[in-house]
Amino acid sequence: APDSSRPIAFAMPFRRESLPALSAAVARSDCWQFRYLYAVLLASFDRDQEADRLLDECGDRPDDAIFYLYRASRRSGEAALKDLRRAEQLHCSWRIGYALYENLGEADRWAEALAVIRRYREHSSANRINLAFANALVRNHLYDEAIEFMQTVVILPSEGGESATSSWVEAWRSLAAAALEKGDCESAERAVASALSFPENLGSGRPYDFPENFVADWSDQLKEIAHRVFPSR
Repeated sequence: APDSSRPIAFAMPFRRESLPALSAAVARSDCWQFRYLYAVLLASFDRDQEADRLLDECGDRPDDAIFYLYRASRRSGEAALKDLRRAEQLHCSWRIGYALYENLGEADRWAEALAVIRRYREHSSANRINLAFANALVRNHLYDEAIEFMQTVVILPSEGGESATSSWVEAWRSLAAAALEKGDCESAERAVASALSFPENLGSGRPYDFPENFVADWSDQLKEIAHRVFPSR
Protein backbone atom coordinates (compact mmCIF):
# COMPACT_ATOMS: atom_id res chain seq x y z
CA ALA A 1 0.00 0.00 0.00
CA PRO A 2 1.32 3.50 -0.74
CA ASP A 3 2.46 5.75 2.05
CA SER A 4 0.09 8.73 1.86
CA SER A 5 2.36 10.79 4.09
CA ARG A 6 5.25 10.60 1.64
CA PRO A 7 5.81 13.95 -0.15
CA ILE A 8 5.60 14.18 -3.93
CA ALA A 9 8.26 16.89 -4.17
CA PHE A 10 10.95 16.06 -6.76
CA ALA A 11 9.05 12.95 -7.89
CA MET A 12 8.96 13.43 -11.65
CA PRO A 13 8.37 10.21 -13.60
CA PHE A 14 9.53 10.47 -17.19
CA ARG A 15 10.28 6.97 -18.51
CA ARG A 16 7.79 5.32 -20.88
CA GLU A 17 8.51 2.04 -19.08
CA SER A 18 6.81 3.47 -15.98
CA LEU A 19 3.43 3.79 -17.71
CA PRO A 20 2.24 0.19 -17.10
CA ALA A 21 3.31 0.22 -13.44
CA LEU A 22 1.55 3.50 -12.67
CA SER A 23 -1.53 2.47 -14.66
CA ALA A 24 -1.77 -0.69 -12.57
CA ALA A 25 -1.27 1.27 -9.34
CA VAL A 26 -4.11 3.64 -10.24
CA ALA A 27 -6.40 0.72 -11.09
CA ARG A 28 -5.74 -0.98 -7.73
CA SER A 29 -5.70 2.03 -5.40
CA ASP A 30 -7.58 5.28 -4.89
CA CYS A 31 -4.39 6.95 -3.60
CA TRP A 32 -4.21 10.45 -5.12
CA GLN A 33 -0.40 10.30 -5.26
CA PHE A 34 -0.56 7.52 -7.87
CA ARG A 35 -3.01 9.54 -9.96
CA TYR A 36 -0.82 12.62 -9.74
CA LEU A 37 2.34 10.75 -10.77
CA TYR A 38 0.56 8.97 -13.60
CA ALA A 39 -0.92 12.27 -14.80
CA VAL A 40 2.50 13.93 -14.82
CA LEU A 41 3.89 11.06 -16.89
CA LEU A 42 0.95 11.00 -19.31
CA ALA A 43 1.19 14.75 -19.82
CA SER A 44 4.86 14.43 -20.72
CA PHE A 45 3.77 12.21 -23.63
CA ASP A 46 1.04 14.69 -24.72
CA ARG A 47 -1.76 12.50 -23.41
CA ASP A 48 -3.37 15.59 -21.92
CA GLN A 49 -7.00 14.50 -21.72
CA GLU A 50 -6.11 11.40 -19.71
CA ALA A 51 -3.80 13.41 -17.48
CA ASP A 52 -6.41 16.08 -16.76
CA ARG A 53 -9.07 13.46 -16.05
CA LEU A 54 -6.83 11.84 -13.42
CA LEU A 55 -6.07 15.19 -11.82
CA ASP A 56 -9.77 16.07 -11.72
CA GLU A 57 -10.51 12.72 -10.06
CA CYS A 58 -8.31 13.76 -7.14
CA GLY A 59 -10.71 16.55 -6.27
CA ASP A 60 -9.73 18.36 -3.08
CA ARG A 61 -8.28 15.30 -1.36
CA PRO A 62 -4.57 16.08 -1.89
CA ASP A 63 -2.85 17.81 1.02
CA ASP A 64 0.28 18.85 -0.86
CA ALA A 65 0.69 22.33 -2.35
CA ILE A 66 2.73 20.96 -5.26
CA PHE A 67 -0.30 19.05 -6.52
CA TYR A 68 -2.45 22.16 -6.69
CA LEU A 69 0.33 24.27 -8.18
CA TYR A 70 0.75 21.70 -10.96
CA ARG A 71 -2.96 21.26 -11.59
CA ALA A 72 -3.45 25.04 -11.68
CA SER A 73 -0.83 25.26 -14.43
CA ARG A 74 -3.10 23.06 -16.54
CA ARG A 75 -6.25 25.06 -15.80
CA SER A 76 -7.40 28.61 -16.39
CA GLY A 77 -9.69 31.22 -14.89
CA GLU A 78 -11.39 30.59 -11.57
CA ALA A 79 -10.47 26.89 -11.60
CA ALA A 80 -6.78 27.77 -11.64
CA LEU A 81 -7.20 30.46 -8.98
CA LYS A 82 -9.07 28.05 -6.73
CA ASP A 83 -6.21 25.55 -6.93
CA LEU A 84 -3.61 28.25 -6.29
CA ARG A 85 -5.46 29.55 -3.24
CA ARG A 86 -5.64 25.99 -1.93
CA ALA A 87 -1.89 25.62 -2.53
CA GLU A 88 -1.33 28.86 -0.63
CA GLN A 89 -3.24 27.49 2.35
CA LEU A 90 -0.96 24.47 2.44
CA HIS A 91 2.41 26.14 1.89
CA CYS A 92 3.82 29.65 1.57
CA SER A 93 6.10 29.82 -1.46
CA TRP A 94 7.08 32.68 -3.77
CA ARG A 95 6.30 30.39 -6.71
CA ILE A 96 2.70 30.12 -5.58
CA GLY A 97 2.53 33.88 -5.09
CA TYR A 98 3.94 34.49 -8.54
CA ALA A 99 1.49 32.03 -10.10
CA LEU A 100 -1.39 33.83 -8.37
CA TYR A 101 -0.10 37.16 -9.66
CA GLU A 102 0.19 35.81 -13.22
CA ASN A 103 -3.32 34.38 -13.25
CA LEU A 104 -4.86 37.54 -11.85
CA GLY A 105 -2.89 39.65 -14.32
CA GLU A 106 -4.05 37.52 -17.24
CA ALA A 107 -7.61 38.22 -16.10
CA ASP A 108 -6.78 41.95 -15.99
CA ARG A 109 -7.42 41.98 -12.24
CA TRP A 110 -4.41 44.14 -11.52
CA ALA A 111 -5.54 45.58 -8.19
CA GLU A 112 -5.82 42.03 -6.82
CA ALA A 113 -2.53 41.04 -8.44
CA LEU A 114 -0.79 43.95 -6.73
CA ALA A 115 -2.29 43.04 -3.36
CA VAL A 116 -1.01 39.48 -3.71
CA ILE A 117 2.50 40.39 -4.82
CA ARG A 118 2.82 43.14 -2.20
CA ARG A 119 2.03 40.55 0.47
CA TYR A 120 4.61 38.08 -0.88
CA ARG A 121 7.30 40.76 -1.00
CA GLU A 122 7.14 40.88 2.80
CA HIS A 123 8.92 37.53 3.01
CA SER A 124 10.57 37.03 -0.39
CA SER A 125 13.18 38.90 -2.40
CA ALA A 126 13.10 36.52 -5.36
CA ASN A 127 13.85 38.16 -8.70
CA ARG A 128 10.44 37.29 -10.12
CA ILE A 129 8.61 38.69 -7.11
CA ASN A 130 10.48 41.99 -7.46
CA LEU A 131 9.80 42.09 -11.20
CA ALA A 132 6.14 41.34 -10.64
CA PHE A 133 5.86 44.02 -7.96
CA ALA A 134 7.34 46.67 -10.25
CA ASN A 135 5.04 45.66 -13.09
CA ALA A 136 1.95 45.53 -10.87
CA LEU A 137 2.64 49.03 -9.56
CA VAL A 138 2.88 50.34 -13.13
CA ARG A 139 -0.26 48.48 -14.18
CA ASN A 140 -2.08 50.19 -11.31
CA HIS A 141 -0.72 53.59 -12.43
CA LEU A 142 1.30 54.00 -9.23
CA TYR A 143 4.22 55.40 -11.18
CA ASP A 144 5.94 57.33 -8.39
CA GLU A 145 5.91 54.31 -6.08
CA ALA A 146 7.12 52.08 -8.91
CA ILE A 147 10.06 54.38 -9.69
CA GLU A 148 11.01 54.71 -6.02
CA PHE A 149 11.00 50.93 -5.70
CA MET A 150 13.03 50.36 -8.86
CA GLN A 151 15.63 52.89 -7.79
CA THR A 152 16.51 50.75 -4.77
CA VAL A 153 15.86 47.14 -5.78
CA VAL A 154 18.55 44.98 -7.39
CA ILE A 155 17.39 42.67 -10.19
CA LEU A 156 20.00 40.06 -10.95
CA PRO A 157 20.83 39.55 -14.65
CA SER A 158 19.46 36.26 -15.88
CA GLU A 159 19.99 34.01 -18.86
CA GLY A 160 16.32 34.38 -19.69
CA GLY A 161 16.76 38.12 -20.03
CA GLU A 162 14.29 39.06 -17.30
CA SER A 163 14.61 42.67 -16.20
CA ALA A 164 12.54 45.55 -14.86
CA THR A 165 13.58 47.83 -17.73
CA SER A 166 10.16 47.76 -19.41
CA SER A 167 8.44 48.75 -16.15
CA TRP A 168 11.01 51.52 -15.61
CA VAL A 169 10.48 52.91 -19.10
CA GLU A 170 6.69 52.68 -18.91
CA ALA A 171 6.54 54.48 -15.56
CA TRP A 172 8.70 57.39 -16.74
CA ARG A 173 7.01 57.54 -20.15
CA SER A 174 3.61 57.80 -18.48
CA LEU A 175 4.86 60.64 -16.30
CA ALA A 176 6.31 62.33 -19.38
CA ALA A 177 2.98 62.06 -21.21
CA ALA A 178 1.15 63.50 -18.19
CA ALA A 179 3.60 66.42 -18.08
CA LEU A 180 3.02 67.14 -21.77
CA GLU A 181 -0.72 67.21 -21.22
CA LYS A 182 -0.11 69.96 -18.66
CA GLY A 183 2.17 71.81 -21.04
CA ASP A 184 5.21 71.18 -18.85
CA CYS A 185 7.78 70.36 -21.53
CA GLU A 186 10.73 70.68 -19.15
CA SER A 187 9.40 67.99 -16.81
CA ALA A 188 8.50 65.81 -19.79
CA GLU A 189 12.06 66.07 -21.10
CA ARG A 190 13.51 65.09 -17.72
CA ALA A 191 11.12 62.14 -17.53
CA VAL A 192 12.08 60.93 -21.01
CA ALA A 193 15.77 61.23 -20.14
CA SER A 194 15.15 59.13 -17.02
CA ALA A 195 13.17 56.58 -19.05
CA LEU A 196 16.14 56.11 -21.36
CA SER A 197 18.76 55.90 -18.61
CA PHE A 198 18.58 52.08 -18.21
CA PRO A 199 19.89 51.72 -14.62
CA GLU A 200 22.28 48.82 -14.12
CA ASN A 201 20.46 47.64 -10.99
CA LEU A 202 17.43 46.60 -13.06
CA GLY A 203 19.07 43.55 -14.58
CA SER A 204 19.94 44.66 -18.10
CA GLY A 205 21.50 47.59 -19.89
CA ARG A 206 20.62 49.56 -22.98
CA PRO A 207 18.90 47.36 -25.62
CA TYR A 208 20.62 46.76 -28.93
CA ASP A 209 17.70 48.25 -30.89
CA PHE A 210 17.89 51.59 -29.09
CA PRO A 211 16.63 54.17 -29.83
CA GLU A 212 14.60 53.83 -33.07
CA ASN A 213 12.86 50.50 -32.48
CA PHE A 214 12.72 51.03 -28.76
CA VAL A 215 10.56 54.17 -29.00
CA ALA A 216 8.59 53.05 -32.05
CA ASP A 217 5.25 52.96 -30.20
CA TRP A 218 5.74 56.31 -28.44
CA SER A 219 3.74 59.40 -29.35
CA ASP A 220 5.30 61.77 -31.88
CA GLN A 221 5.98 64.36 -29.17
CA LEU A 222 7.73 61.84 -26.93
CA LYS A 223 9.73 60.48 -29.88
CA GLU A 224 10.92 63.99 -30.66
CA ILE A 225 12.03 64.52 -27.07
CA ALA A 226 13.73 61.11 -26.98
CA HIS A 227 15.81 61.83 -30.06
CA ARG A 228 16.68 65.24 -28.71
CA VAL A 229 17.93 64.03 -25.33
CA PHE A 230 19.62 60.85 -26.53
CA PRO A 231 22.72 62.42 -28.15
CA SER A 232 23.60 64.04 -24.81
CA ARG A 233 23.56 60.74 -22.95
